Amino acid sequence: MLDRLGLRLSSPEERATLLDEACGASGDFEIARAELADLEKQRAEYRLECEGDLVNVSLDETSAGFIYGINGPWIPDLPEFHATTRVHHVVMPHPFIDTSTIEIESPDGFVPEEAPQPVKYQSPYGSYGLQITKSKTGYTVERAVAVTALFVAPENYATMRGFFEKVRTADRIELRFRREAGGS
Repeated sequence: MLDRLGLRLSSPEERATLLDEACGASGDFEIARAELADLEKQRAEYRLECEGDLVNVSLDETSAGFIYGINGPWIPDLPEFHATTRVHHVVMPHPFIDTSTIEIESPDGFVPEEAPQPVKYQSPYGSYGLQITKSKTGYTVERAVAVTALFVAPENYATMRGFFEKVRTADRIELRFRREAGGS
């Protein structure tokens, strides 16, 4: 709600900049479109829609393949737990669910390789699912994470910490593209 309110109160120029940043604008990723659906509705779903292109990618006719990681600003940060043990309860600010559908098109002259196997984790602290589907033009990535625990006792800390680490590992998956047969 606070993010939505901040965007609603910002000037159109500030809003455009904030949405571009939320979509991951950088020197390597150029945003073509960034919108927050139903911005004026106070209790609407927070649905950010982004389109963009990778730029400054050094692919040429000698490149046999291309690897692209799905992780980016479009995937919200999860809590990191560096300590191996805990004395006090872990208190989460609120439960949340995040779903993402990401369409990744093959670079010119490349085709997608086989899609990675689906990933699913279920724990007392939340759930995670990652489904990647190959198409003729690239991949469709469907990702869902739910964090449902609000209080985690110290004796359950290691298990909870393991769940978040498995999710972070799955989010570092890479998609592979190969030079199209008959391409230059």
